Amino acid sequence: MIDENEIVRGITDENAAELAAQWLADHADLLTYPADQFAGRGIVTCAGGRKYTVPAYVLVRSLRHVGCTLPIELWYRGPGEYMPGFGRIMEPLGVTWIDAYQVREKHPHARLNGFELKPFAVQWSRFSEVLFLDADNFACVDPTFLLDDPRYTESGTIFWPDYHRIVPGDSLWRVYGVPYRETYRPETGQIVVDKRRSWRGLVLADYASQRSKFYFRHGYGDLGTFQFGWLRMGCQYAMVPHKIKTLWHSGRHRTMCQHDFDGRRIFQHHNTAKWSLGSWEDVPGFQGLDLVRGWLDELRAVVDQTTGDVMDAAQIGELQKHAGRYRYQRMNADGSAVRDERPIELLDGGRIGDGAARCEASWQIRGGRLVLIDQAGVVTAELDPATDGWAGRWLRFERMACRLTKQI
Repeated sequence: MIDENEIVRGITDENAAELAAQWLADHADLLTYPADQFAGRGIVTCAGGRKYTVPAYVLVRSLRHVGCTLPIELWYRGPGEYMPGFGRIMEPLGVTWIDAYQVREKHPHARLNGFELKPFAVQWSRFSEVLFLDADNFACVDPTFLLDDPRYTESGTIFWPDYHRIVPGDSLWRVYGVPYRETYRPETGQIVVDKRRSWRGLVLADYASQRSKFYFRHGYGDLGTFQFGWLRMGCQYAMVPHKIKTLWHSGRHRTMCQHDFDGRRIFQHHNTAKWSLGSWEDVPGFQGLDLVRGWLDELRAVVDQTTGDVMDAAQIGELQKHAGRYRYQRMNADGSAVRDERPIELLDGGRIGDGAARCEASWQIRGGRLVLIDQAGVVTAELDPATDGWAGRWLRFERMACRLTKQI
């Protein structure tokens, strides 16, 4: 295992470029593209865990909805991030799950965090040509045409612009040893890469991402890693000339819309509030919002909200059996009187319809008990069967007694 602290020891802003040049000279064999290891075209994304796997499911559904048939690799980090139920759901959609930790056994890497995983996954995916998409992206059109766009075939890479240009005094120019040129920094929610033509840039991107404790202080994560790996190694790229269109919700930035070279919207990078099973918000101007809502509803119907696991037929049947309208009462701390009450609707997919709130967003049947779950997927209350519904107690805050009385 490479020691992530040892490999950054002694690197400074002043000597970083020289040390990288020396490393490249010492490892010149790594700069030769291993053509026998890669073939074909495909899509690569990084996910794992419920926070990123749910939006990755939306990404995959969007790709298939618009007719994209490219194979997809979903990279994750070890058993703790793998979700077997989602693996089964997404397999028919042409998704192969790749454990980055297993790949790391063959291709050592010091620091596979989120940003660092992206260039590693692109470099060691089985494809020779890669469309990388962040898990929280959404395809408005079939993006396969990008792999035949003349700007891509001429350069070997397509980047998309972020909001800001890189100013002449930015430290990135110095630490990578690259002369200033006028350019936007890239927004790496989507990248197209011909690895044969860009291999040298990927090697340097891997070098820098393993030393992210130093390099990520310059630029913003993998934004600098990709672009300056390319610039330093003389790899060409085309930058789409159209600016991001930002979509907002209640005054908050939610989605970055990216375009093709003709200005048509092709990607919607929904990156600040991930799609989830516990909450929903409309984003004005987002294309395909009804599709996203429908795909999330499909997941809610089969996913246990507390564990993220896909339920079996028996579990789904339990939800259907106990779904319906209830009177929801919460008691005072001593249980002597009703503190408040409201009607609440338990839908058979595990969602709560009428009466939903921040702490009561969904429900499940677990071990014969009914559990109420908040928007973050944390259990709020557990209730046991009662003659006319369910009775139990909150597990948090005031830990008050509560009841659900079935309405006929």
